[in-house]
Amino acid sequence: LLDVVTAEDFGCVGDGMTDDTSCLQSAFLAVVGTGKTLWLSKTYKLTTQLELTSGNFTLDGGGTILPVASSGTSAALYIHGSTGAVTSVTGDVNGGFAARATSVANTLAVGSTTGISAGVWLQLIYNESATRYFQQLVQVKSLVGSTVTTHQTIKIPMAAAQSNTVVVTVPVTGVQIRNLTIDGMGLTGTANWSGILLERFAFATIENVTVQNWLDGTGNTDRAPFYTYIGYGNTYRNIRGVNAGRHNGDIALTSETNLIVEGVQSSVTTPRADSAGPTFGGVTGGQASNLRSEGHSARCYRLIGDAWLQISNIQANNCGENGIFITWNTYQVQMQGLQVNQSVNTSGIAIGGDDESYIWIRDFAGYSNGGPGATADIG
Repeated sequence: LLDVVTAEDFGCVGDGMTDDTSCLQSAFLAVVGTGKTLWLSKTYKLTTQLELTSGNFTLDGGGTILPVASSGTSAALYIHGSTGAVTSVTGDVNGGFAARATSVANTLAVGSTTGISAGVWLQLIYNESATRYFQQLVQVKSLVGSTVTTHQTIKIPMAAAQSNTVVVTVPVTGVQIRNLTIDGMGLTGTANWSGILLERFAFATIENVTVQNWLDGTGNTDRAPFYTYIGYGNTYRNIRGVNAGRHNGDIALTSETNLIVEGVQSSVTTPRADSAGPTFGGVTGGQASNLRSEGHSARCYRLIGDAWLQISNIQANNCGENGIFITWNTYQVQMQGLQVNQSVNTSGIAIGGDDESYIWIRDFAGYSNGGPGATADIG
């Protein structure tokens, strides 16, 4: 088919032993921006980072990328947009932090209009403290004077008195990744590395993607093997982490707006230090369903700084710490159909003392330390 190219068309061998880095780079560059599909159906050894800054392509074929050295700054497969001018807000949006859970708006006043016009994307950043940090990606509908009107509802607080910024952003759009495994079984080098990292991107569809056999983490700076950062309108289906848990999770969806998640499976079958399951971090608006996490030495799930998020059908099994840990000013979150089975005496749900608010939990069933009565700790 004219709209499908294979890695083998560019000289890749795909036997898992031959270095296919150069031909993979050529194959990716041949499809980005074209709407074509790159078909990966074998196992491709990778010795450095593959970096893409354009979208409008599909990756498919059921193949495996096998990184063996974490050279490059971020990930085996790093797809990202770019940023431009930075400005400030000159007035409160949504009443500032205090009214964050009840107010929404679609206008804001900016200190400079450089680079801002209709159709441009803006990254909004509310940065008051380490635990009061929210981001949202919006698109400009109109600009009148210094007042920006956005297509999307602004759901995070913005305050002129804080270190709040507005960043002109050019997201990568139209990325579709299907039926891909990234296997770190031969990986050496720095632990702060992802298998796949999507950053500043919109309207992507990621489905049937697995990250597995990743390096043990070393602490709070570890990136998740499957990691997203600053996105809008993205859809995830059947994302799997297998023996890939780290301090910040094996699957981390962060600073995303209006995402859809349909199916996440996270599991550990061999002992791992400081292993945690999926993280939703700074997600503003969206829905997630059919989540399962089990066997981690730390928590099964973490919600950190999320807002206006709905989650349903969640299972957390036999994790060393909490089934679900909710922290850092998370607000306006609804959870329904939660089952926690803990073999150790820890809380099924823990809500930290960082000003979390408007959190609804319905249909909660739990067992802790081998018997009924898993508890919810509220700080």
